[in-house]
Amino acid sequence: MKMYTDGSCNNNEPDPKKRIIRAVVTDENGICLVDKTLTGGSSNIAELWAVAEALAFAKSGSIPALDVYTDSRNNLAWINGRVGKKLNDRATVWNLIAAITNFRECVQLTVSWVPREQNLAGHYIERNGDSGSIEALGEAAESIG
Repeated sequence: MKMYTDGSCNNNEPDPKKRIIRAVVTDENGICLVDKTLTGGSSNIAELWAVAEALAFAKSGSIPALDVYTDSRNNLAWINGRVGKKLNDRATVWNLIAAITNFRECVQLTVSWVPREQNLAGHYIERNGDSGSIEALGEAAESIG
C-alpha cells in the first residue's frame, strides 16, 4: 500500500512546551488516514512521527508492506540511522526511530522522498489548515484544560 506522510509545527511559539505538532498520513488518493496532534516537538519530529503513525496504521490493518512517501530528507536520514548531533530533542527522535524499527518487524517498509508538490499528505494539511489551525487547536486545548 502507498501512503504519504507529512508533519507540521507552530514553530513561531518560542516555548517548545507550548508548540503543537501535527502528523498526517494519507493514502495514494489523498484520503486522510491519520491526523493527530501533540504538544511539544518540531516540524522534523512531526515528520518522523507521521511515518511511525503510517506504520501503526498498516500494522493495525494487517497491511504487510508499505511504501511511504515523504518530503522530508531528514526522515530518510533518520530512518536509515543517520542522526546528526545538533538536535533539540534527541531522545524523542531515537524513541520514534525505535518505534519505527519495531513496526518494521511486522510491516515491510520502503520510504521514498517526493517533492513537496507531490506529497498528498502535505496537500491535505494545506487544504485543512496548517500552523494557523494548529495554533487554534492549541488555544482550544488550553481553554478546555
